[in-house]
Amino acid sequence: MQSSELVDSVQTLDIMVEDVLCRQYLLEAFNYQVLPFRQHEMQSPRTAVRSDVPSLVTFGGTPYTDSDRSVSSKVYQLPEPGARHFRELTEMEVGCSHTCVAVLDNFVYVAGGQHLQYRSGEGAVDACYRYDPHLNRWLRLQAMQESRIQFQLNVLCGMVYATGGRNRRQPGLRGAVLPPANEWGCSLKRRTWGHAGAASGGRLYISGGYGISVEDKKALHCYDPVADQWEFKAPMSEPRVLHAMVAPRPHLCPWGRMDHVDRCFDVLAVEYYVPETDQWTSVSPMRAGQSEAGCCLLERKIYIVGGYNWRLNNVTGIVQVYNTDTDEWERDLHFPESFAGIACAPVLLPRAGTRRDCIPSTLGG
Repeated sequence: MQSSELVDSVQTLDIMVEDVLCRQYLLEAFNYQVLPFRQHEMQSPRTAVRSDVPSLVTFGGTPYTDSDRSVSSKVYQLPEPGARHFRELTEMEVGCSHTCVAVLDNFVYVAGGQHLQYRSGEGAVDACYRYDPHLNRWLRLQAMQESRIQFQLNVLCGMVYATGGRNRRQPGLRGAVLPPANEWGCSLKRRTWGHAGAASGGRLYISGGYGISVEDKKALHCYDPVADQWEFKAPMSEPRVLHAMVAPRPHLCPWGRMDHVDRCFDVLAVEYYVPETDQWTSVSPMRAGQSEAGCCLLERKIYIVGGYNWRLNNVTGIVQVYNTDTDEWERDLHFPESFAGIACAPVLLPRAGTRRDCIPSTLGG
């Protein structure tokens, strides 16, 4: 409900003034509207989206052609696990690719990326937005302290962490954290880019990425927010960059691409990591290579959306689906566009009829 509706339609009702509980709810609603940067602190059954089925929502992407620097402003939704077709929701006001997304209390944080496609990172931006699917509204947040592309955005202990990345000035950036106060700070010491990241068991893990040697591309680092320290863990069996990693509890699963000097190739091997034993185990390999792809865990299934296939030397619209319970790759889906640099996340959206069927075009405005 919008602020104007509370003023014009709700508070004018006699019961909203005479009934103590109704007055309390009205005040709660006003506070929620006038303090947007604290809305995550005011979550309750009354602010919850009336749905218990998450949707896969994708943001942006690029066709990755040398003659066209355009990026996509489209937002797509796969309505529920098991659905076969994506539907377009609307277009963002500002297109983006290689942006990162993270979900905290069903708010979607969208940060960084680029608004024009450059392979060198010179198009990186520092913008950060938050989407509220309940109110169907975008909110511009404090920009990051550095423009970033090919970084990671993860939620850990109620904070949104941005780790690594690059821009035209620096090939490897340190991390930052966005606390509830809407200010970026608390720089993390490790510099990297092209890595993957996931949170599990109250700790943040980042794998692979660009470093000095091939061994750096196999490394797994673990960040403990309580001790504010990084530590090395058992390395992956395959070196990886510009790959993806998710955490289907209690494991971590990475896959993606590898660079070797001036040659890139697909890594089809998939492995999972168990933090308790500090060990990696190989599972069923991918059927096709996808680097710079969107990645999302949706009810025990991992969706890998679009990306670049180095064997075909082209972007792809394939969506590979991995069942973590059966160790099987299910029948492929097809994304409406052949894009790399897609961002995606599981989001609870209101059921049809409880709001407009599109996300408003206010990203960037």
